[in-house]
Amino acid sequence: MPDLSMSGTRARRVITRSVHRVKGRFPSLKMGRTIHWESQLERDLIYLLEFDPDVQAYREQPTTLSLVVDGKSRRYTPDFLVQKPHGFYVVEVKPAEKARQPEYVALFAAATTSLQAMAAGFQILTEVDIRAQPRLDNIRLLLRYQRVDVPERVWPAIAGLLADGGKPAGVICDALADVGVDMATLAALTCRHRLHADLNAPFDTGSLLCLSMEI
Repeated sequence: MPDLSMSGTRARRVITRSVHRVKGRFPSLKMGRTIHWESQLERDLIYLLEFDPDVQAYREQPTTLSLVVDGKSRRYTPDFLVQKPHGFYVVEVKPAEKARQPEYVALFAAATTSLQAMAAGFQILTEVDIRAQPRLDNIRLLLRYQRVDVPERVWPAIAGLLADGGKPAGVICDALADVGVDMATLAALTCRHRLHADLNAPFDTGSLLCLSMEI
C-alpha cells in the first residue's frame, strides 16, 4: 500500500529539457526545507499552504498510486499531500480546462476511490481556487515578512490598542510608532496569525486589523 506520510523522498523527479516547463524551489519555513514545484500554479498553491494555519504539514509528490482506469493499469503520482487537524488530503493541481477532460475525470475518480480506502481525501485545485485575488497577492506579500523579527515588547502595546476592537493598520502604526510598530511589524504578525485581516481586500494602511482571538 502506498505510504501517505510527511517523510521520505519525492515519488517522482521531473527530468526534461523542455524550455517551456517552468519549475523551481520554495524555501518553506513551515516545513524547514525546500519544496519543489513543477508549474507556476503549483508554486502559487505552495504560498497558500505555507500561509494557511490549518495546514500542519505538506509535501510534494508524496507517493505513486497504482490504479485501474477504464480497464487499464495506470500509475499516478499526485502533486501534494496535505495534513490538517482532521486528516490527510492528496491534492492535484491542474488547470481547469485540463481537469474537465474525460481522461483526467476518469483518472481522478479512480484516485478518489483508492485514497478513500486509505482514509485520505482527494482534492483537485485549479487556477480558479488558487489564484483568487487579491487574496493570493496579499499572501505572497505577507510571506515576505515571515522571518521578520518582532520584539515581544511591542505585543502588549498592540494588544492593548486593539482590546476594544479592530483598527486600520495606518492608525496602529501612527499610535505605536514610538515603540517601533510599522507596517512590516503588522505584516509579520498577520503572517503569524496573531493579527487578523480580511485578505479579500488589499493589505495596506487601510486594512482593518484585529486580534486573531476575535475571529
